[in-house]
Amino acid sequence: MQIYKVVSDPRYGVLFPDLIAIGQQLDDPSEFMEAISSAKSLQSSWINLEGTLDDPDKPGDLCRTQINHLTLSSKAKEQLQSVVSDSGELLPFSFEGDSWYLLNVLNSIPAKENESRINQYSAVEAIAFSAKDLENQMLWTSSFGYDGDIYCSDKFIEVVEKAGLTGLGFEKIYPLSSQ
Repeated sequence: MQIYKVVSDPRYGVLFPDLIAIGQQLDDPSEFMEAISSAKSLQSSWINLEGTLDDPDKPGDLCRTQINHLTLSSKAKEQLQSVVSDSGELLPFSFEGDSWYLLNVLNSIPAKENESRINQYSAVEAIAFSAKDLENQMLWTSSFGYDGDIYCSDKFIEVVEKAGLTGLGFEKIYPLSSQ
């Protein structure tokens, strides 16, 4: 099994829900903001608002946003529902009259810290996982480091490519340790 880091495809714009605006509409936004930064459920505080495109390029079917989030078009949700349902929660928002979804990736797998490295800013430079922990996994995050990377298996990439979905790139990281 090969593992990859999920990244944005630079040919597409990045679409995301306005998480700050959601927090501002809550009586106590601190709990919501804490949940965002620590890969916790956002369901109880979620408000369906208009999304924001961060550049002039049209978004792909999938967008890699901040922290441990992806955004999915209706097409992507339809194609990936069975794949992503075990990885996190899908939260609705809209953009230019279309339905979109934030995938808040909650499936967190611990890194093998003795084989992983972070830099002085806590950004992940190298990461390894136990083969046992990744059995049957397609999409996950890890609490190792600070930047909230999302990782996937080659099976996830196959599903995305077979469905013809656009907007993501995949950076291969070291092959899985056999231990």
